[in-house]
Amino acid sequence: MANYEIQNFIEKFLYPRGYSLKKRELKKWIYDNGYSQPIIAYYLDLEPEVFKRMLREHEEFNRKQIELLIR
Repeated sequence: MANYEIQNFIEKFLYPRGYSLKKRELKKWIYDNGYSQPIIAYYLDLEPEVFKRMLREHEEFNRKQIELLIR
Protein backbone atom coordinates (compact mmCIF):
# COMPACT_ATOMS: atom_id res chain seq x y z
CA MET A 1 0.00 0.00 0.00
CA ALA A 2 1.29 3.46 -0.87
CA ASN A 3 1.49 6.14 1.82
CA TYR A 4 -1.44 8.09 0.40
CA GLU A 5 -3.58 4.94 0.45
CA ILE A 6 -2.71 4.34 4.10
CA GLN A 7 -3.47 7.96 4.99
CA ASN A 8 -6.78 7.76 3.12
CA PHE A 9 -7.69 4.54 4.95
CA ILE A 10 -6.83 6.05 8.33
CA GLU A 11 -8.84 9.21 7.70
CA LYS A 12 -11.82 7.35 6.27
CA PHE A 13 -12.15 4.52 8.76
CA LEU A 14 -10.26 5.32 11.95
CA TYR A 15 -11.03 9.01 12.47
CA PRO A 16 -14.55 10.37 12.84
CA ARG A 17 -15.79 12.75 10.15
CA GLY A 18 -16.18 15.60 12.59
CA TYR A 19 -16.71 16.73 16.13
CA SER A 20 -19.36 18.77 17.85
CA LEU A 21 -18.06 21.33 20.31
CA LYS A 22 -19.08 22.21 23.84
CA LYS A 23 -20.94 25.45 23.25
CA ARG A 24 -20.43 27.05 26.66
CA GLU A 25 -16.72 26.29 26.83
CA LEU A 26 -16.09 27.53 23.30
CA LYS A 27 -18.06 30.75 23.86
CA LYS A 28 -16.19 31.36 27.11
CA TRP A 29 -12.87 30.84 25.35
CA ILE A 30 -13.89 33.12 22.46
CA TYR A 31 -14.80 36.06 24.69
CA ASP A 32 -12.07 35.48 27.30
CA ASN A 33 -9.50 35.79 24.51
CA GLY A 34 -10.94 38.95 22.96
CA TYR A 35 -12.61 37.36 19.94
CA SER A 36 -16.22 37.29 18.82
CA GLN A 37 -18.32 34.61 17.18
CA PRO A 38 -18.28 36.38 13.78
CA ILE A 39 -14.47 36.57 13.89
CA ILE A 40 -14.18 32.84 14.64
CA ALA A 41 -16.78 32.07 11.95
CA TYR A 42 -14.74 34.03 9.41
CA TYR A 43 -11.58 32.21 10.51
CA LEU A 44 -13.35 28.86 9.93
CA ASP A 45 -14.70 30.05 6.54
CA LEU A 46 -18.30 29.98 7.78
CA GLU A 47 -21.06 32.56 7.80
CA PRO A 48 -21.67 33.79 11.38
CA GLU A 49 -25.24 32.45 11.38
CA VAL A 50 -24.05 29.04 10.19
CA PHE A 51 -21.41 28.97 12.94
CA LYS A 52 -24.01 29.88 15.58
CA ARG A 53 -26.41 27.25 14.25
CA MET A 54 -23.69 24.59 14.33
CA LEU A 55 -23.05 25.38 17.99
CA ARG A 56 -26.73 25.55 18.88
CA GLU A 57 -27.65 22.32 17.08
CA HIS A 58 -24.46 20.44 18.04
CA GLU A 59 -23.57 19.93 14.39
CA GLU A 60 -20.17 18.50 13.59
CA PHE A 61 -17.20 20.64 12.64
CA ASN A 62 -14.85 18.98 10.20
CA ARG A 63 -11.31 18.00 11.08
CA LYS A 64 -9.74 20.99 9.33
CA GLN A 65 -11.92 23.42 11.27
CA ILE A 66 -10.99 21.78 14.57
CA GLU A 67 -7.31 21.95 13.67
CA LEU A 68 -7.66 25.68 12.94
CA LEU A 69 -9.18 26.24 16.37
CA ILE A 70 -6.54 24.38 18.34
CA ARG A 71 -3.44 25.76 16.64
